[in-house]
Amino acid sequence: RYVSGFAVTGGDVRGEFVVRAGNGGLAVRPRSPLTADGVAVAWEGRPLAEAVDVSLYVLADYAPTGWQIQMDPLTLSSAGMRILAVDARAGRLAGRGQTLKAAGTWNAALPALLGQPAAKGVMTAVPGSAEGSFSVNFGAVRELQGKIDIAADGLPRVTADVSTETGADGRIVFNVPLRLALGGRVSDVTTSGTWIQTKEGRGVDLQVT
Repeated sequence: RYVSGFAVTGGDVRGEFVVRAGNGGLAVRPRSPLTADGVAVAWEGRPLAEAVDVSLYVLADYAPTGWQIQMDPLTLSSAGMRILAVDARAGRLAGRGQTLKAAGTWNAALPALLGQPAAKGVMTAVPGSAEGSFSVNFGAVRELQGKIDIAADGLPRVTADVSTETGADGRIVFNVPLRLALGGRVSDVTTSGTWIQTKEGRGVDLQVT
């Protein structure tokens, strides 16, 4: 399948779920996870991921008061090694002016993650792990809050808080406080600024402390 430059190929999606109706709403519950084997993803011909097995438990609820979808969890693996696991939920309350919100947590195994094509030439695969959390508000101003914690053997431990706001004009205001810790030494770096895209081009107003 091709979506905006992305090409996704692999095995068929399999799984079982049951749908129950009641109290003016619907509830979807899994009997077995949705799975697909040997998935590959490319962007404009450049491979990003290959030989990835996907497993996903999906729970969904719809009621007159609103709806919610939950991934519990989404797991990506390759050759029997876990790459990434994500627990997330998204929903929206009924009524005028209510916004779509999403939140979740994730964790990744660095050797498997950095072994994928998208990471080749960027960083050598090393033992370690990464984890974090995120929350997104898709209002008139789209807000993203996130935390990242990366621990890799022989490298500084990296922790960061990510905050962005995206306006209707496409302007993105961001703030990323970053901490690097190794052998009792700690360095703090804060990156903040504004990313702008206009008909004339793109630009970044950046401050690093």
